[in-house]
Formats: sequence, C-alpha cells, structure tokens
Amino acid sequence: MKARIFRWLSIILLVSSSYAYAQVVTVDDNGPADYSTIQDAINNSFDGYVIEVSPGIYHENINFYGKALTIKGLDPSDINNVYATTIDGSGVGNVVTFDSGEDEGSKIIGITIQDGGTNGIYCYYSSPLISSNTLAK
Repeated sequence: MKARIFRWLSIILLVSSSYAYAQVVTVDDNGPADYSTIQDAINNSFDGYVIEVSPGIYHENINFYGKALTIKGLDPSDINNVYATTIDGSGVGNVVTFDSGEDEGSKIIGITIQDGGTNGIYCYYSSPLISSNTLAK
C-alpha cells in the first residue's frame, strides 16, 4: 500500500514539476545561442516555450503558426534594449504574422519591428498579446 501511494505521489510531482518551468531557448545572430534566427526557434519550439532574443538586427519575417510561445527581448522594460533588438522585414511581406488562431498565449514582448513590405504585425482571426514593442518604418 505504501509503495502504491509513493508511486502516485512521484507521478504527481513529476507531472506538476514539468509545468512549473517554461522551456527557454535563446536566439543570437552573433554568438553562442540555441538558434541564430527567430523563425528557426519558433519552428523547433512547442507551446509554452519562451524564446529570448539577444540584441541585434534579425533580417527575417516570422510566423507563430498557431503556437502559444513567448518571444521577448532580453529586457523589455529597457527602451534601449527594445530598440537594439530588431526584426527587420527588409521591405517584404509581414514582419510578424499571427494568422492561425493564436490567442493571448502567443506573445511578442520588447522588440522593435520594422520595414515590413505589407504590415509590421499582421493578425487575422487571432488575438495575441503584443506588449512593450516599437514599430518603425
């Protein structure tokens, strides 16, 4: 009986601890990190992941593809860090796309979004959390 209770408690602790911490992956186009592009980090992440983006200019267009991820600069409360962490669409398409039913579980925080050919941020039937970002031409 004690062994059965211990086994159940072990399973409960294992399951609850797996939800206690979000998986964090890093992006840096100039140094050691998990990924050098934000889209590669998105493609290889799962719901609940946090993607931390180091300062730099990332020439790419990103799509969340319905994933409940957080993409954030290293310090969203520091405007200088927000300006220094930029996704640049190079004048092509939407810089950031939410078009797969994303909700507030999909977040972009503390990043400058610039030079979209169509839109800086495109939302279609989605309601992500967009906070502490700057939009620039």
